[in-house]
Amino acid sequence: MLIMSSTVQNRSGILQSKSMKGESDMEEKAYKTMGKTGAFNLVLGICTLVAGITAGVMLIVHGAKLLGSRRKLMF
Repeated sequence: MLIMSSTVQNRSGILQSKSMKGESDMEEKAYKTMGKTGAFNLVLGICTLVAGITAGVMLIVHGAKLLGSRRKLMF
């Protein structure tokens, strides 16, 4: 069994705590990025939905106008 000196043990403890802190920072960055991306996707989805509904309503209105003016056509 190998026994380490107290300075080696302390150094390894410091290195371990630094690496754990680095992992924590990376996780925090990942969560922030995921939050921003999720918010952007929601906004983009709502805008697409509004544009789709607007386009659908416009198509229905103009189609109804065309069908209504069909009687006025003479060939």
